Amino acid sequence: MNPDQEKYNQHTQNSYDQGNENNQEDMKFAAWVCPKCQTINQTGRCVTCGYVRTIKRGFGDMLHNNKQVPLLLVALVFLVLLIGAGGSLRCILGHDFQPATCEHPEMCSNCGKTVGNSLNHTYEPATCTDPKTCTLCHKTEGDSLGHLYSAATCSSPSKCSRCGDTTGKALAHKWIDATYESPKKCTLCGKTSGNVKGYYASLPCDWSTKRVSVGGTNTTPLVFDKTVKNCTKFTLHFQISDVKSGNPYGKFTVYAKINSKWEKIGTYNVKNNSEVVKTFKFDKPITFKQLAVAGPYRYSGNYNFYMWIEDWYLQN
Repeated sequence: MNPDQEKYNQHTQNSYDQGNENNQEDMKFAAWVCPKCQTINQTGRCVTCGYVRTIKRGFGDMLHNNKQVPLLLVALVFLVLLIGAGGSLRCILGHDFQPATCEHPEMCSNCGKTVGNSLNHTYEPATCTDPKTCTLCHKTEGDSLGHLYSAATCSSPSKCSRCGDTTGKALAHKWIDATYESPKKCTLCGKTSGNVKGYYASLPCDWSTKRVSVGGTNTTPLVFDKTVKNCTKFTLHFQISDVKSGNPYGKFTVYAKINSKWEKIGTYNVKNNSEVVKTFKFDKPITFKQLAVAGPYRYSGNYNFYMWIEDWYLQN
């Protein structure tokens, strides 16, 4: 090799070495033939034409020569651990605990770590329509009770004795007509309505314009618009007021004009100015058109009184 060629080769080698200071160990090759000029070389660049040899390096070479590879390995290992450990690595900075439930205690949503105990179910009693139910998580247990219906009555439909729920309709009353002894009555429930047959709250009447002598006393009778037939009972109200003279108190007698004759039908006592209420009953019904009241004395003084009769019972 002439001096110029050797000088050129040395210059080329120095340039190549300076451009690859960090890869001196990488540039140690076995002898190779340049594919361009057929020169035999010991380094990665041809000393004759400058051709750079390309070599496919293995993973071992890369580990040996690349200073960044350890960092990549650390990152790779961390990634593998992160994937393998799931959420546990995310809990390094703190757990994400979810509230306790009836089924499990407080639990980390990332790693599954638990704290404390689960809650106890708080059950509301079963009802007619719902089973026993937890007020916290709404879990149910067992079956609903079912309604316990009573029979319908004349006034209400079938009704549950537990919750008050109703179904259907109330029954209709089945009435039997009133009699002289009892009012209209339902044969199903026994309820009564109205009054007995022949009942009248009042009967039209007025004071006569003529006074009559009854029981040794002059008095003014009551005259009825119609003949009172078959009377079995009535109630008389009587009250003395405005006593100006004399003594009007004592025993009073009631008369009825029966078959054109005044007949005594009962008595009552008046002790003071208070109202007297007296009911007259007759085992044998009486028929009349006039009633009169006689005081205890023929001349008992000067006074006023109020009288009215109600609650008549007639057998027509």
